[in-house]
Amino acid sequence: MKCLAEDGCLRCTVNIFNMYSVHLRGDSVKVYSVFMVYPAKIRREAILEAAARMLEEGGLESVSIRGLASRLGVVPNALYRYFHHLEELQAALSNEAARRLLGDMEGVAGGKDAEAALRAMCDSYVRFAAEQRHWYTALMTRCERSMEDSTWHVRLWEYIVGYVGQLSGAEKAAEGAVALWAFLHGMAALEEAGVFRAGKPATSYEWGLEAWFARARQVPSLRDSGDGRGGLPSAEALG
Repeated sequence: MKCLAEDGCLRCTVNIFNMYSVHLRGDSVKVYSVFMVYPAKIRREAILEAAARMLEEGGLESVSIRGLASRLGVVPNALYRYFHHLEELQAALSNEAARRLLGDMEGVAGGKDAEAALRAMCDSYVRFAAEQRHWYTALMTRCERSMEDSTWHVRLWEYIVGYVGQLSGAEKAAEGAVALWAFLHGMAALEEAGVFRAGKPATSYEWGLEAWFARARQVPSLRDSGDGRGGLPSAEALG
């Protein structure tokens, strides 16, 4: 059978085997030849490319195994070779989202000192969340059951921690990176919810960044408000 697709992909390849069923009736033997089709093979990359298009068109909730198989022209079983369940596919998309965000950050940070690079990276993060909303949702999706590769999540984290450490010192780098990430995610969520369009000052973003950079530089006037155990500050510290 000739593939009609322009890329000559493997999804149209038909794999057939014969099954013989023998029935005995007296002295006669009848043999039936049955033709069955295996699920067509398809590349993992082709699956992810199609899943990415579904994500961009309708969001993460629009991506399903059956819908993806239908788009690719294969049976769902053909996808299970690479993704055993939907959560593994979502994890792969999340990893791709991390790769894209890291690429954006590297593009704006190159050649700058640590503080200027971090400021540019923060702007890039908020812009990514606003302009690539579906990819940002995928980025923040937890996939606890998945054994999918998370290389780009790790690299994104290490990249941010590396720059934060240049300001705060290596000992406080992870703590500072989590605080910065929490702030940026919060601002992105407020923007998505339309809070700033409801009269709240958009300059809150700059105010929050300045507060974070002041703490990262260990300005003496900003004392520790926590109890040394991590998490949110205690009521006594806030008082």
